[in-house]
Amino acid sequence: YGGRQWLHFFLNNPLENIEQIKETQQTLQRIIAVNAAWTPLITNGTLMVIEKFFEIPVAEIPSRPGIVSTYLYRLFSTSDFSLIRYSVKHCIDFIKGMHEMSVLLSDEKNPPLLRKLMERTDLLLNKSFLQNIIHQKHNSISEILSAGQYMRRQFKQEMLELIEICCRLDAYFSMAAACIK
Repeated sequence: YGGRQWLHFFLNNPLENIEQIKETQQTLQRIIAVNAAWTPLITNGTLMVIEKFFEIPVAEIPSRPGIVSTYLYRLFSTSDFSLIRYSVKHCIDFIKGMHEMSVLLSDEKNPPLLRKLMERTDLLLNKSFLQNIIHQKHNSISEILSAGQYMRRQFKQEMLELIEICCRLDAYFSMAAACIK
Protein backbone atom coordinates (compact mmCIF):
# COMPACT_ATOMS: atom_id res chain seq x y z
CA TYR A 1 0.00 0.00 0.00
CA GLY A 2 2.80 2.44 0.87
CA GLY A 3 4.54 1.76 -2.44
CA ARG A 4 1.29 2.44 -4.25
CA GLN A 5 0.96 5.75 -2.38
CA TRP A 6 4.49 6.78 -3.34
CA LEU A 7 3.89 5.77 -6.95
CA HIS A 8 0.70 7.83 -6.97
CA PHE A 9 2.64 10.76 -5.49
CA PHE A 10 5.43 10.48 -8.09
CA LEU A 11 3.00 10.32 -10.98
CA ASN A 12 0.81 13.16 -9.73
CA ASN A 13 3.63 15.55 -8.82
CA PRO A 14 5.72 16.31 -11.88
CA LEU A 15 9.38 17.03 -11.30
CA GLU A 16 10.28 20.69 -11.33
CA ASN A 17 13.58 20.82 -13.18
CA ILE A 18 15.83 18.92 -15.55
CA GLU A 19 18.22 17.87 -12.75
CA GLN A 20 15.41 16.10 -10.87
CA ILE A 21 14.26 14.41 -14.07
CA LYS A 22 17.78 13.20 -14.87
CA GLU A 23 18.31 12.00 -11.31
CA THR A 24 15.05 10.03 -11.41
CA GLN A 25 15.99 8.56 -14.80
CA GLN A 26 19.40 7.53 -13.44
CA THR A 27 17.74 5.97 -10.39
CA LEU A 28 15.40 3.96 -12.62
CA GLN A 29 18.33 2.91 -14.86
CA ARG A 30 20.21 1.68 -11.78
CA ILE A 31 17.20 -0.29 -10.59
CA ILE A 32 16.66 -1.73 -14.09
CA ALA A 33 20.30 -2.86 -14.08
CA VAL A 34 19.79 -4.94 -10.92
CA ASN A 35 16.16 -5.90 -11.47
CA ALA A 36 16.94 -9.46 -12.61
CA ALA A 37 19.00 -10.11 -9.45
CA TRP A 38 16.31 -8.84 -7.10
CA THR A 39 14.38 -11.55 -5.28
CA PRO A 40 12.45 -9.73 -2.58
CA LEU A 41 11.96 -11.13 0.90
CA ILE A 42 9.63 -8.27 1.70
CA THR A 43 5.94 -8.73 1.01
CA ASN A 44 2.91 -6.54 1.59
CA GLY A 45 1.84 -9.00 4.29
CA THR A 46 5.15 -8.57 6.08
CA LEU A 47 4.76 -4.79 6.14
CA MET A 48 1.19 -5.07 7.38
CA VAL A 49 2.20 -7.43 10.20
CA ILE A 50 5.00 -5.10 11.30
CA GLU A 51 2.76 -2.04 11.33
CA LYS A 52 0.11 -3.91 13.36
CA PHE A 53 2.81 -5.20 15.72
CA PHE A 54 3.54 -1.63 16.78
CA GLU A 55 -0.15 -0.75 17.21
CA ILE A 56 -1.45 -3.74 19.17
CA PRO A 57 -0.93 -3.65 22.94
CA VAL A 58 0.73 -6.73 24.44
CA ALA A 59 1.71 -7.74 27.95
CA GLU A 60 5.03 -6.20 28.95
CA ILE A 61 7.84 -8.19 27.36
CA PRO A 62 10.63 -9.09 29.81
CA SER A 63 13.51 -6.66 29.32
CA ARG A 64 16.11 -9.45 29.48
CA PRO A 65 14.30 -12.68 28.77
CA GLY A 66 16.02 -15.67 30.28
CA ILE A 67 14.85 -19.24 30.57
CA VAL A 68 12.47 -18.60 33.49
CA SER A 69 11.04 -15.25 32.34
CA THR A 70 10.59 -16.58 28.81
CA TYR A 71 8.76 -19.66 30.10
CA LEU A 72 6.54 -17.55 32.38
CA TYR A 73 5.74 -15.08 29.60
CA ARG A 74 4.92 -17.90 27.25
CA LEU A 75 2.74 -19.57 29.91
CA PHE A 76 0.82 -16.53 31.22
CA SER A 77 0.70 -14.42 28.04
CA THR A 78 0.15 -17.12 25.46
CA SER A 79 -1.70 -15.05 22.85
CA ASP A 80 0.71 -12.12 23.23
CA PHE A 81 3.66 -14.50 22.93
CA SER A 82 2.21 -15.99 19.74
CA LEU A 83 1.66 -12.52 18.27
CA ILE A 84 5.20 -11.45 19.18
CA ARG A 85 6.76 -14.60 17.75
CA TYR A 86 4.80 -14.25 14.50
CA SER A 87 5.52 -10.52 14.21
CA VAL A 88 9.21 -10.77 15.06
CA LYS A 89 9.71 -13.39 12.35
CA HIS A 90 8.24 -10.88 9.89
CA CYS A 91 10.45 -8.12 11.33
CA ILE A 92 13.50 -10.35 10.84
CA ASP A 93 12.48 -11.11 7.24
CA PHE A 94 12.00 -7.39 6.64
CA ILE A 95 15.38 -6.45 8.13
CA LYS A 96 17.12 -9.16 6.09
CA GLY A 97 15.24 -8.03 2.98
CA MET A 98 16.27 -4.41 3.50
CA HIS A 99 19.87 -5.54 4.03
CA GLU A 100 19.76 -7.52 0.76
CA MET A 101 18.24 -4.55 -1.04
CA SER A 102 20.96 -2.30 0.36
CA VAL A 103 23.71 -4.69 -0.76
CA LEU A 104 22.14 -4.98 -4.21
CA LEU A 105 21.67 -1.24 -4.71
CA SER A 106 24.80 0.06 -3.02
CA ASP A 107 27.18 1.61 -5.49
CA GLU A 108 29.45 4.63 -5.34
CA LYS A 109 28.11 5.70 -8.73
CA ASN A 110 24.48 5.80 -7.59
CA PRO A 111 22.58 8.98 -8.35
CA PRO A 112 22.21 11.22 -5.28
CA LEU A 113 18.55 10.29 -4.77
CA LEU A 114 19.29 6.56 -4.55
CA ARG A 115 22.55 7.12 -2.68
CA LYS A 116 20.69 9.03 0.08
CA LEU A 117 18.13 6.25 0.46
CA MET A 118 20.81 3.56 0.63
CA GLU A 119 23.00 5.52 3.04
CA ARG A 120 20.02 6.07 5.34
CA THR A 121 19.11 2.38 5.11
CA ASP A 122 22.67 1.37 5.98
CA LEU A 123 22.74 3.79 8.90
CA LEU A 124 19.45 2.45 10.28
CA LEU A 125 20.59 -1.17 9.88
CA ASN A 126 24.03 -0.52 11.38
CA LYS A 127 23.06 -1.45 14.92
CA SER A 128 24.81 -4.38 16.56
CA PHE A 129 21.48 -5.94 17.57
CA LEU A 130 20.28 -5.82 13.96
CA GLN A 131 23.59 -7.06 12.57
CA ASN A 132 23.20 -10.13 14.79
CA ILE A 133 19.69 -10.65 13.41
CA ILE A 134 20.88 -10.28 9.81
CA HIS A 135 23.59 -12.90 10.21
CA GLN A 136 21.76 -15.37 12.49
CA LYS A 137 20.04 -18.40 11.06
CA HIS A 138 18.03 -19.65 14.05
CA ASN A 139 16.32 -17.72 16.76
CA SER A 140 15.54 -19.20 20.17
CA ILE A 141 12.38 -18.24 22.01
CA SER A 142 14.29 -15.92 24.35
CA GLU A 143 16.01 -14.30 21.33
CA ILE A 144 12.62 -13.73 19.73
CA LEU A 145 11.34 -12.06 22.91
CA SER A 146 14.52 -9.96 23.08
CA ALA A 147 13.99 -8.92 19.47
CA GLY A 148 10.36 -8.08 20.20
CA GLN A 149 11.38 -5.96 23.18
CA TYR A 150 14.07 -4.21 21.13
CA MET A 151 11.79 -3.56 18.16
CA ARG A 152 8.93 -2.18 20.23
CA ARG A 153 10.96 -0.15 22.73
CA GLN A 154 14.14 0.97 20.98
CA PHE A 155 13.70 0.62 17.24
CA LYS A 156 10.08 1.49 16.46
CA GLN A 157 10.68 4.85 14.77
CA GLU A 158 13.65 3.51 12.83
CA MET A 159 11.63 0.49 11.70
CA LEU A 160 8.81 2.75 10.51
CA GLU A 161 11.38 4.85 8.64
CA LEU A 162 12.78 1.69 7.00
CA ILE A 163 9.25 0.77 5.94
CA GLU A 164 8.86 4.21 4.37
CA ILE A 165 12.16 3.77 2.48
CA CYS A 166 11.03 0.32 1.36
CA CYS A 167 7.75 1.73 0.08
CA ARG A 168 9.53 4.48 -1.80
CA LEU A 169 11.91 1.97 -3.37
CA ASP A 170 8.92 -0.21 -4.25
CA ALA A 171 7.47 2.69 -6.23
CA TYR A 172 10.78 3.11 -8.08
CA PHE A 173 10.89 -0.65 -8.77
CA SER A 174 7.36 -0.38 -10.20
CA MET A 175 8.39 2.47 -12.49
CA ALA A 176 11.47 0.51 -13.53
CA ALA A 177 9.32 -2.55 -14.29
CA ALA A 178 7.05 -0.36 -16.42
CA CYS A 179 10.12 0.92 -18.29
CA ILE A 180 11.29 -2.65 -18.92
CA LYS A 181 7.88 -3.66 -20.28
